[in-house]
Amino acid sequence: MANSSNSPKAHDAVLGGQSPPPVDGVTLGGIEGLRQRFAVGNCEQKIKMLPTALNYGEAGIDFLIEVLNDPTLRVRATAYNVLQDADIEQAKSEILQGFLLHQGDRIYSVYESYLFYNDWCYDLITYAERIDYIYGFPVPFVPCLSRHIFRSSAEIAAKLHHDWRAIQEDICSYFTQIGWDDSSDWRREFNIIEWCKNNNILIRLPQEEKANFKTRLMDAGYANDLSNCTLNEEMEFLLQELMRFDEREEEKISHLNDDLEEIEWEIRHELETKTIRFLQVSQCYELLSQLWLDAIGQLTFIHEETIEEEIYIIPTGKL
Repeated sequence: MANSSNSPKAHDAVLGGQSPPPVDGVTLGGIEGLRQRFAVGNCEQKIKMLPTALNYGEAGIDFLIEVLNDPTLRVRATAYNVLQDADIEQAKSEILQGFLLHQGDRIYSVYESYLFYNDWCYDLITYAERIDYIYGFPVPFVPCLSRHIFRSSAEIAAKLHHDWRAIQEDICSYFTQIGWDDSSDWRREFNIIEWCKNNNILIRLPQEEKANFKTRLMDAGYANDLSNCTLNEEMEFLLQELMRFDEREEEKISHLNDDLEEIEWEIRHELETKTIRFLQVSQCYELLSQLWLDAIGQLTFIHEETIEEEIYIIPTGKL
C-alpha cells in the first residue's frame, strides 16, 4: 500500500509558513531587510515596524530620519515619536527644529475654550466656528494649546488641560455666571441638587434635615465631631454647614410672596458656589472637573484643521 503520509521525506525541501515575522523582532537581513519590508508595507504595517528600527543603532536612526519625509502624515509622525523616545544625541538634534507639516495635512489642534461676556452673563465658547463668527478673527487668535497628528493624543491633551483649568480659582469664579440669560440653554436642564446627591457632595441641600446631613457625613467616614478631618479648610467648611441648619431653623423665612424664578436662581447660585468651594477645600479635583463638563461644558476643545502651507510645529508631547 502506498505511503500517503504528508510528512516530508529525507530529500524533500520544506516551504516555510506564510505568516509574516513579528513586527517587534529583528528583521532577517538587518536594516536592509527592514527597509524592504517598509517599502512594500501599507500604512498600518509601516507604523508598527518603525519602533523596531531602534534595534539597529545608528543605521536605524538614519532610517527613521529618512522616514520623516514620508508622504503619509501618520507614518512620519510615528517616526518622529520614535525619535523623541530615543535617548540618542543624533535623534535629538534631528528633531530639534520640530515636526514639518505639509500643505494639505490634516491635524487636530487643542484650543482653550473662550469666555465671552454678553453684557449680562458669560458664554463659554467651545468650538472654533462660533469663535470665528463672534470675534471676526481667524481661529489662530484663540489660544491654541497644542497640535496633534493623532486624535487620541489630542483628546488626552485636551482632558489634561480641562482638568487643570477646572481647579483654577479665576476660572471657577465664572462658573455661576455662565449661561443665565438663554432660556434654551442646555444648562437649564442640569440639576445641581441631583448632581450633588448622585456624587454625595457634603453640603446642605434644600429641605434636608440636620440629622440626615450628619448621617451622610458619618457614612462618608467623618467622625461626629469631624476630628478625623485632615484638611483644615474642609473641616471649617463642614462645621459652617452644620451651623447653617441652626440659623435656618431660627429664621424660618417664608418666600411665598417672592418671585419664584428669583428664588430658584438664588438657590441654584448658592448651591453651585458652595459645591465648587467644597470640591476645592476637600481637594476633589476630579469631581470638580466633571462638574464643569456636566453643568457647563468643556474648558478645552479639539478642532480638525487643514494645513495651508508648510510649517514646523514644536510638539509639547506626543504628536
